[in-house]
Amino acid sequence: MGNRSKGIRVLGDQVSMLIRWLPELLVVALAGVLYLFNLSANGNGNEYYSAAAWAGSRDWTAWLFSSVDPGNFIATDKPPLSTMVMGLSVRAFGLSPLAILLPQALMGISTVVVLMATIRHTLGRTAGIIAGMIMATTPVSVLIFRYNNPDALLTLLLVCSAYALTRALESDRHRWLVLSGLLVGLGFEAKALQAFIVLPGFALTFWLAGRGDVRRRIRGLMLAVASVVIAGSWWLLLVELTPPTDRPNLDGSARNSAIHLVLVQNGLGRFFSVADPESEQSVTNSALFFVGAPGPERLFNDQFAGQVSWLLPLAIGALAAGVAGMRSRGSDALIRAPLLLWGSWLVTYVIALSVMGGAIRTYYAVTMVPALAALVAYGLTRPQPSMATFYHRSALPALLAGCGVLSAVILLRTPTFAPGLFLVPLIGGFTFAVLMRASKSIGLRGQVVALAAILPLLVGPIAYSANTILTASSGGVISAGPDMALRERPPAGSSLRGIKCVDIGVIDRETEVEILREAKTRRWAVAVCGALNASVLELHYQVPVMGLGGYLGSGGYPALVDVQEAVRRGEVTLFLMERKARGKGSQLEISAWITSECRIVREVGTKHALFNCGRE
Repeated sequence: MGNRSKGIRVLGDQVSMLIRWLPELLVVALAGVLYLFNLSANGNGNEYYSAAAWAGSRDWTAWLFSSVDPGNFIATDKPPLSTMVMGLSVRAFGLSPLAILLPQALMGISTVVVLMATIRHTLGRTAGIIAGMIMATTPVSVLIFRYNNPDALLTLLLVCSAYALTRALESDRHRWLVLSGLLVGLGFEAKALQAFIVLPGFALTFWLAGRGDVRRRIRGLMLAVASVVIAGSWWLLLVELTPPTDRPNLDGSARNSAIHLVLVQNGLGRFFSVADPESEQSVTNSALFFVGAPGPERLFNDQFAGQVSWLLPLAIGALAAGVAGMRSRGSDALIRAPLLLWGSWLVTYVIALSVMGGAIRTYYAVTMVPALAALVAYGLTRPQPSMATFYHRSALPALLAGCGVLSAVILLRTPTFAPGLFLVPLIGGFTFAVLMRASKSIGLRGQVVALAAILPLLVGPIAYSANTILTASSGGVISAGPDMALRERPPAGSSLRGIKCVDIGVIDRETEVEILREAKTRRWAVAVCGALNASVLELHYQVPVMGLGGYLGSGGYPALVDVQEAVRRGEVTLFLMERKARGKGSQLEISAWITSECRIVREVGTKHALFNCGRE
């Protein structure tokens, strides 16, 4: 009888705990539905990174260097951590869309969980729930956590680093700070310098809100810097210390150098325009179509606003009110910490995304979402006491109404998508603006109104997210929501298309047989123009393919002598190329040599042919 009573008590405690955590569990379940439902519709996602994942599942050297092919001809233009995760998944479960995309979905759910835990720890439970809802439903989050770009892993690592930093501010020991630095360093191994955008804000937060005297904080920052360097330098050292003949060439680096790749291709090249050698236009002219011109209004333009900016005015307004209140009352370090952490994160990203003039995409904004979500949650639940009267009676109602208007404007930009839906945030924003202003006089709890106020403002993001779930995405240019012009891959020859290679398209059965036969005896079954064409063939036939000229097909690697040497050694003999020589520089030399010196085995489609450059 006693054991039965004890069992009933245990069961009752478990049910009580489940009920207690039900709101958080519902947010996690929402994230799970948004990130997992219809996941395989995206197929192999970004074929460039998917091919690297497959290559890594076949060869450990390819796994270590993020090579696009198991023959280790060329590596991707990013550090390898993201493709390493996918490579292990493909090695364990075989090549399939779910094996490639499921890790990113799980990263997204984990990001929501960690963000809620971080916000709950500093701003309270209601704020954590609001932040989790925003993180889960923002369209760019849904897009990226269902895709295989490195941004998913980067976002998770940065949020985990923020959690560790939050714990470090409360501790007398530096282990949490070291962990925070290690996680940022690992973020570098996912997407290079983009991980370091948060570092100035993190350092400022610890300096102004950390415990101890100046000497202790200096020591802590030195340990954090050391941990960032340790976790973030191993790939650079691995590449620079490995002889080029023993590793793949680095796509995107004219010098085949990891340092050059990080500083130029994935550094200055993201901020400044780079001349395109073939069209003599900016390589970022195509990016203007997908992201808009740089400037303070960019985050509210047709391309960016629907991805991330639905609640941006509320986040910025909450930050401004919090800073004003913090200054007016001389708040203590623990009250300053969330504002410093998330405020510096948001401001840095807003500035960076607004001024970037190089090769960027709207989905880069996914790493801004955690800070945006945190500040919206702060604004709805924790204004500074000295600002509370003005903030609740004037500023917050105006911000809610403003976000309702912004949501309506964004929805009206695609008038055929969900007609009439714009009325929900518009009316809801103004309704809750009135309720927030009158909550004290009519006896409503401010936090209840705050939690309810966010619901109509999430209708637009959820609608965009639902559209994203039901619409397949592929390639390197992806976008959330109903604007199909931002989703469609520009055709070859378009001024919006940076890739110089013509898509190979469908291959006839006889050509397939030739390629598959070569794969049994050659290092590469066939060579094609561009790493993207190579990736598509690899994923379809699961054979190693040599991608000439890298991702864009216009890179300086390989040189003609490299190709001729590979042919002489019997590593590759088949070339699936256009019948007419084209391109510039070394790629034109290669194309001219193949079309003039090699025999045509088969005509493939209207533009291509299968050439055999081996001996008769």
